[in-house]
Amino acid sequence: MGKLFEQIRSAVANDRFFVAWHADERCEERGLTAWQLVAGLEEAELVRERPRSKPHPSVVVRKSLRTGVRSK
Repeated sequence: MGKLFEQIRSAVANDRFFVAWHADERCEERGLTAWQLVAGLEEAELVRERPRSKPHPSVVVRKSLRTGVRSK
């Protein structure tokens, strides 16, 4: 498991994160809510880490949503 993904999971577990306006808009475009992204993050599968993403490092994960739909 990647170091960045572990840091993100730890921040979420400790409620030390926020969902930016842009991320919330992207969720809306995809028919998701922000809580769906963080709920069950412990079970998510790491696809790729992007440590040099701008403006912030990011990760790509795969998980089944509560609706049963897989999201990436």
